[in-house]
Amino acid sequence: MGARQHAGAVEPGEPGRRPGQKETEMADDTKYLSTRKAAKHLGLSPRTLDRYRVTGGGPVYHLFGTAVRYLEEDLDEWSRTRRRRSTSDDGSGPRPGPAGAGQ
Repeated sequence: MGARQHAGAVEPGEPGRRPGQKETEMADDTKYLSTRKAAKHLGLSPRTLDRYRVTGGGPVYHLFGTAVRYLEEDLDEWSRTRRRRSTSDDGSGPRPGPAGAGQ
């Protein structure tokens, strides 16, 4: 097992994944994403999410033992709070509406 890999944090198709082992899901179809999949969903590197967990400012996450998991809805909510209209927009003003609205 690699230095950064923990038991229970194995990705699909990675060595150590048991045949038939499924991605973590709850009965109500709530899906937890690994750091790698969450990063892909957001268009970020996994290391960026690792850093946000240490420094703060990133999306909320769940910790199950040593396994870090993200809910897709939490990622989307965090992503919406990062929207800006220009490089001078510091995010303190009113939030922009949906893309293309009011144009």
